[in-house]
Amino acid sequence: YADDRNIKMEQDKIHYSEILKRKTDDLGYWNLDFQATKYGSNAQPLYVLAGHDLVPLVKPQGAIFDAKEYAAYLQSGVDAYKKGK
Repeated sequence: YADDRNIKMEQDKIHYSEILKRKTDDLGYWNLDFQATKYGSNAQPLYVLAGHDLVPLVKPQGAIFDAKEYAAYLQSGVDAYKKGK
């Protein structure tokens, strides 16, 4: 939810984002900062198939408009997850 400006963050969660050059005072900006800091991109959409540790299982991917290509990307995450178990 990188575009949600209606949910305001609690005071103790707000911080100044060096990447965004603004405070992370709502959920959207907080998530954009997290995404850019953690995964090196604030592109929308950005698909990150990650494990419980938030480490990507496969390379993060921008928009995929073809359904078969998107399904293959999702399957690659499932395969990587199963391989890691």
